Amino acid sequence: MNAKSEFDTTSSQARAAAFARTAFDKASLRRDGVQVIKDFFEPDMKARFQALGERVVAGLESGELSRSQQFAMGVDLNKEACPSDSAALTAVAEDLFGKDIGQFYMRLVMKDANFRTAIEAHQDWPYFGGGTKKLNVFIPITPCGADNGMVKYYVGSHMMGPVTRGDIDIVRYPQFDWIIPEVEVGDILLADFLTWHSSHVSETGAPRIMIQIVLQPLADPSTSFQFGGDPKAWGGPKMPRHTTPMRTARPSIGITTVKEMVAYPAVDEAARMCRGLCLDSRKNVEAHLLMAEIIAIKGDTGDDLLHGVSKNGTVAGLLEYAEDGLVELSKELDIALGRPSRLTAELTDTMTAELEAHQAAQALAERYLKDSQNELSESAAALWQSRHDLAAAQAQVADLEANSAQLSAELTRVQDELARSQEALAGVLASASWKLTAPLRRMISALKRR
Repeated sequence: MNAKSEFDTTSSQARAAAFARTAFDKASLRRDGVQVIKDFFEPDMKARFQALGERVVAGLESGELSRSQQFAMGVDLNKEACPSDSAALTAVAEDLFGKDIGQFYMRLVMKDANFRTAIEAHQDWPYFGGGTKKLNVFIPITPCGADNGMVKYYVGSHMMGPVTRGDIDIVRYPQFDWIIPEVEVGDILLADFLTWHSSHVSETGAPRIMIQIVLQPLADPSTSFQFGGDPKAWGGPKMPRHTTPMRTARPSIGITTVKEMVAYPAVDEAARMCRGLCLDSRKNVEAHLLMAEIIAIKGDTGDDLLHGVSKNGTVAGLLEYAEDGLVELSKELDIALGRPSRLTAELTDTMTAELEAHQAAQALAERYLKDSQNELSESAAALWQSRHDLAAAQAQVADLEANSAQLSAELTRVQDELARSQEALAGVLASASWKLTAPLRRMISALKRR
């Protein structure tokens, strides 16, 4: 391809459409180092990627999924996406590598409102192990373009071969036109692993999420999985990084290396390495904090990982070791400086604040307890008085009932006597003697009136 005759030489920007295909073109990929195939995936695969994109966006917003800068965590791509199910992708891989296809790694790369950062021009190969015959496969699960920070490729730069780690001063290489592909769900982006690339700041902050798979010959010793299959049967050796000496002073693993392993991600390997750092020294505060983060990313209890690096086999005990490590470091700093260090001052301030907060909470609790006890005592006294008053009232009622019964009996007796008197009077009035003495009684009555 004569880049200068086909593309705008003033801006050195190639037309992205010139690199878009409707079918795989191995010759153009080898020539340009980058290729886009539009509407590449089968309908069911496209629907699967569309659903995954929606789930990842929702999961990141809700906090169900975690992230480390431009990498999304917590998605099992082999189960939820399984790109190897695509006959189209398998055909492309077989065309390049034959029937024995190896998978180096697979991960989710993204930009959004929380990560808009530009990435400087670089080459992927020096950051990994194994051979150079690798293919970067990018599967968009959201729309990806220049406005939301899509990757920028430098056409033909793979022909420069392997380069060292670090940013590439791209202005020194004006011979390479650049393109920013515009891809949708269902498209695929292929790039040689040696092709230089960068990205601009995301202007919109809209989610730009892609599955990245690196494919290579199965025989490459850095192969982790057979594409679409199990881990490599012969258990290939862990490949050293290209900037790592073959022998270094102990410890050979540093916290930076572990962080890189988490970000790639190779979480299980990072967990093993981080646990080694924690065992080396309980004063390695950063390692203990990172171990807690790794356990959260793995989504398990960390029972195996916490053995020997936690006070009680829990993440809380792990963090207690980190706290103890801070205290030990502060003491060593105090001795070295011959005075209290800033760390000691910060720890003292923190502990003082925690103590004051604890004392305030305890005082508040004691006050609430005392008030509750007073209220309980008052309630108990009121209850006792109520019971006493009730007993007295019940006694009065019993007395009234007894008096009422007595009065009823007396009333019955009086009524009986009255009845007998009335009966006797009636008898007297009806008798003959009463009638005979009537004049005499009238005379006596008259004399008394005088």
